[in-house]
Amino acid sequence: MSAGSFIFKMRSRLGRSTVRSGPQVCVRAGMSWQTVRSIVIGVAFGVAVGIGGFTFIYARGYSYLTNDPQACVNCHVMREQFDGWVKSSHRSVATCNDCHTPYNFVGKYYTKARNGFWHSFYFTTGGFPEPIRIGEYNHAVTEHACQTCHKWPEEELKARVETIQGRTFKMRNIAMDALVQLINDIKSAKDSGKSDQELAQARDFRRPHPSRRRRISKQLSV
Repeated sequence: MSAGSFIFKMRSRLGRSTVRSGPQVCVRAGMSWQTVRSIVIGVAFGVAVGIGGFTFIYARGYSYLTNDPQACVNCHVMREQFDGWVKSSHRSVATCNDCHTPYNFVGKYYTKARNGFWHSFYFTTGGFPEPIRIGEYNHAVTEHACQTCHKWPEEELKARVETIQGRTFKMRNIAMDALVQLINDIKSAKDSGKSDQELAQARDFRRPHPSRRRRISKQLSV
């Protein structure tokens, strides 16, 4: 066999091998990609379902499907708002849903889902202002709900709230001025030689009950 014949035969074999094996390699690579893609999708779906399910159970998400106000304190951030409602006159006539969701099925559960997502997000990340402020959407929902029972124009309702806040703010300032004066008097009495036993009752006066502080804060944040 001449050198030219040998080279020609080798080229022919390599060409057939390349033509034959090329598609097979592509098919194998394609199957591998499909498998990897399926695994990635499956893992991502499993993680999403797992985290979502855990969060739903851990945070008692099912409770948001009810009208029980206790659901609102699943997030400890809302405890003061709940305590304010418990002490208010609204407790006997309205739940949280009566004031904070629309009066129709679709609107109610859309608002619940919307608020549930964003509340969970901001409470988890800590990206919310203190004190908590109502957003534009929920302000409109609540305003409409208020006027379901309180048949007065918005400006009149706002004026009433501002009157209550102004009165409470003035009372708080009077109490704070008196507290500062009490602290100064205790200090003066201590410097003059009064014993701790003699000052015990006066010191008790400067420790307001936590529920009183919360109630004043709620009235100022209406």
